[in-house]
Amino acid sequence: MLNTVIILTDFEDFYTLQITGKILSVSQKNLQIRTLRVRNYSVIEVSFLISQISKFFEKTIFVCVIDPYVGTKRRAVIIEKDGNLFVGPDNGIFSMLAQNINRVVEIDENKFSNISKTFHGRDIFAVIAGEILNGKMPDNFGKTDKTKKIKVLNLKDKILYIDNFGNIITGLRNEYAKFKVGEEVKLKIKGREISARFVETFADEKEKLGVYCGSSGFIEIGKFRKNAGEILKVKVGDKLEIC
Repeated sequence: MLNTVIILTDFEDFYTLQITGKILSVSQKNLQIRTLRVRNYSVIEVSFLISQISKFFEKTIFVCVIDPYVGTKRRAVIIEKDGNLFVGPDNGIFSMLAQNINRVVEIDENKFSNISKTFHGRDIFAVIAGEILNGKMPDNFGKTDKTKKIKVLNLKDKILYIDNFGNIITGLRNEYAKFKVGEEVKLKIKGREISARFVETFADEKEKLGVYCGSSGFIEIGKFRKNAGEILKVKVGDKLEIC
């Protein structure tokens, strides 16, 4: 039985609490609702976060509202995968869920009333979450897409996430790392070539940047007790090459 909702959004608390209140007003069940704020408009970042968080949950609804094109003709979907449901705009935020999807439903906005053109997170996505918690099926809210296709961004050579320590998570999976521990590694970014060293953990290299296999399954770049993101002056979405 679904009884947990996780809201991932770039909204401030004022709007997030409206989404939470809307879900609770539709479904009176005893729920757990958690929220996670992401950087404004960061479709790549939230795609990474959804993929990382959802694998530790089951029977959970993820309401994902990073939606700069809200109110336009952009597509919105409900995705079913691994026992979880994901609701939000099909703008690339679900890119890292694209493999082994069980079902995709294209949301029909005409099934909803009193919709604000600028707040589908509250007036559509939150309503869907509440009604599914009440027992409705996803296909009550639109048409099932038999192709199961969603918009997928090319993230392989991009920076996916930079945490609060400044550690940089790249789009290269750990199995790409064929380096030996201690080997010098060249980073290419924004026309610059930077020397780093392949290590097992943060404290193994005190001088240079360290390149290592991260806990998320992707190669990371960090600097012991310093902020690698600030040192390299990079942001999520920047292209980065590891030679």
